[in-house]
Amino acid sequence: EIETKPYHDDFDWIILSKYYIVLDTRIILYDIQNDIFKMIDKESEEYYGIIFKNIHQIKYKNGLIEPNFDIYYGPIAALFSKIYLAYDHKELDIDFKKKLDKMNVFNKKYFFFISLYTYVLNLNLEIIPSNSNLQAFISITKRIKRFIDLFKDYLK
Repeated sequence: EIETKPYHDDFDWIILSKYYIVLDTRIILYDIQNDIFKMIDKESEEYYGIIFKNIHQIKYKNGLIEPNFDIYYGPIAALFSKIYLAYDHKELDIDFKKKLDKMNVFNKKYFFFISLYTYVLNLNLEIIPSNSNLQAFISITKRIKRFIDLFKDYLK
């Protein structure tokens, strides 16, 4: 809608200036998803584990991750993605690149996919022009760009 409007206001121009990040992310997600499906079709063995939906930073730092009985079974990379998304990698003193180097290809791809997909799901593309919605959009697109820049070597 924003692209086809005959007249653009300030909000529209700001959104359009960051929209290329969303388009690039869409292409990356498509490529990663195809790679994941190919790996699943090969029926390779992958490591799965219990993933807690709610992780609290203080408990994690103290080595006490307590389940909230809101759990699911999934690839171990989903846990790293949750930690990365919830607490920004700088706050936890975790070197995610070292963790990725220890993971197999499937878990690396899954980490990238689920992290980027979560970012995209948090975008509000049906923005009613307001300052708070625009700030949220800009914040998430900056996080997506930072994520892609940080892991661009692994995404190839």
